[in-house]
Amino acid sequence: MITYKRLLDELKKEIGPVAKIFLNKAMESLGYEDVDDSNYKEILEVLKMNKDLREYVEIVEERLEKG
Repeated sequence: MITYKRLLDELKKEIGPVAKIFLNKAMESLGYEDVDDSNYKEILEVLKMNKDLREYVEIVEERLEKG
């Protein structure tokens, strides 16, 4: 199960503490207040729009899909 905390923790491993700002902005732009299994991929797609983050977000996405 994907949660806000899990997604944030994974992003922090790759991006660092600034991950929270990026995650919150992505969620805000989509109108989401929380992360779950039904919307995390959409949030990751928004994060991947930032070319500087794309590679790191793809690593996180792979990790989350593997379980």
